[in-house]
Amino acid sequence: MSNDFDTVTSRSELHAHPYRRRLLICLDRHMTLSVADIADELAVWARACSLSEIPAEDVTDIYMELYHTHLPKLKRANVIVYDQERDLVSLPGYGADAVADLRIVDEQDTDGSDDTVRS
Repeated sequence: MSNDFDTVTSRSELHAHPYRRRLLICLDRHMTLSVADIADELAVWARACSLSEIPAEDVTDIYMELYHTHLPKLKRANVIVYDQERDLVSLPGYGADAVADLRIVDEQDTDGSDDTVRS
């Protein structure tokens, strides 16, 4: 598959922030998610508690960080498709390869538990 993704530079850039790593893992499980659902997933994962225990402002902060920082970076790397009009993020093509790379790193950082949103 041909793309402009520089695997050496971009792989380290993708791994640089835990939100980007976790976002890709969530998309690997669900293929397409809204940005709001991704923000919920990341909030639950980051705080290790149920969504109902997390202040709405904290989730909004994560949403804004995704919108302004992480989604554009992943989109530029051709790892995700972001439909801004519909507020949906997908993991097509090369993104699956990026997730495979991240799984190796995540296995070292996690206990393998499934941290999905608990409301």
